[in-house]
Amino acid sequence: MRQDKFRKNILPIIDKLFRLAFSITGSKEDAEDVVQDVLYNVWRKKEAWEEIGNLEAYCFRSTRNTALDKISLKENQNETIPEDFDYPVLEGDVQRKIEEQEQLEALDKWLKKLLICIVILLCCVHPNQAQATALKFNANGKFKIVQLTDIHYIYGNPEADIALECIDKTLDFEQPDLIIVTGDLIYGKPAEESMHTIIKRISSKKTPFIVLFGNHDDEFGLNRSELLKIVKSYPHNLTDTAPGIFGVSNGIVTLKDKAGKDAYILYYLDSNAYSQIEGVKGYDYIRFDQIQWYRENSAAFTRRNGGKPVPSLAFFHIPFPEFAQAAADEKAPLIGSRTEAACPPQLNSGMFTALKEMGDVTGVFVGHDHDNDYLTFWKDIVLAYGRYSGANTVYNNLKPNGCRVIELTEGEKSFKTWIRLRDGSIINMVNCPADFIKQKQ
Repeated sequence: MRQDKFRKNILPIIDKLFRLAFSITGSKEDAEDVVQDVLYNVWRKKEAWEEIGNLEAYCFRSTRNTALDKISLKENQNETIPEDFDYPVLEGDVQRKIEEQEQLEALDKWLKKLLICIVILLCCVHPNQAQATALKFNANGKFKIVQLTDIHYIYGNPEADIALECIDKTLDFEQPDLIIVTGDLIYGKPAEESMHTIIKRISSKKTPFIVLFGNHDDEFGLNRSELLKIVKSYPHNLTDTAPGIFGVSNGIVTLKDKAGKDAYILYYLDSNAYSQIEGVKGYDYIRFDQIQWYRENSAAFTRRNGGKPVPSLAFFHIPFPEFAQAAADEKAPLIGSRTEAACPPQLNSGMFTALKEMGDVTGVFVGHDHDNDYLTFWKDIVLAYGRYSGANTVYNNLKPNGCRVIELTEGEKSFKTWIRLRDGSIINMVNCPADFIKQKQ
């Protein structure tokens, strides 16, 4: 779709186009006019994009040429007029035509700006392909999500077979409507064969699925973008990544009610890998542009819902620091196994604060810490670990492996969650937030 192409190829470079225009014109207002004209003309020529070829290069050339034309026009307009110049007296009809022309030019400029705003809004409100997929509640008004996490599969290693068994058995037991894998799918070379094996197994269930990456996935010869290509090559995949922000595997999926309205929003974000800041060890954090991307989309969904936040869930791999704070709070109710300390990044980038400010997310689901599968209720948001789903290729002391299940009910903000083990048993069934509120009373 042309809208997708505009979003992926042109929106990310708008800031660069503006800086180029500003460097030539030296005026903020003129630079804005230049970029506006370029975007307007590019969109008008959308039928010829295939002939144009490289849209980014075309935009930069157009920006440069338009900015130079604007300077040239200004220089002509600024030529000194002799003091004794004999100004002609304009008759009424001529004066009226000039005024009408000026009005038409002003209207044309306003319409250009309106068109560009509409195009950008259409491209930004739904920032990835996954939203085009119609996910709905079933006939019983339920929607079930299975969270697999930390599979740590190594192709050709017999110790990894138990991870495949876990995937098969838990998904067959639960028959979910959506599968979300929250990172660390592979743990050794060959990366390509390892990733293909896992994704093929999940795809074979013919259930929509989303894959997030963990801190280990890109350590074995393939980077995140290359891994994403493998994921996207399989049927039933919903994973995509929003352009122009940090990380790979940032996206949104909407869940519709019977009337076709957004009933629940599912955000998934790349929690990245290791700290890139000198002197700060440990894990990376969700970056500021990712958080801003979440804020903007959350606000857009709220506006479309008449100013009321749409209930939402968020998924990523590495827990943020509030997971550790909640676990350390003796007053915070905690259900499940906590047999290792939470391992968040050392720096707090404000993701939890953003969730609170936007007021839509009711639960956050992560992986990363293999010996935790607990959930807690912190500042009125459920913070939950998935159950280790993986192989005996890395430490894991929660036996047997399994998955977390989340069940949503149409028309309700609350949700139910439990752990399904590989042997078929169910543990730690919790009604959220009702059971936590009971514990506090």
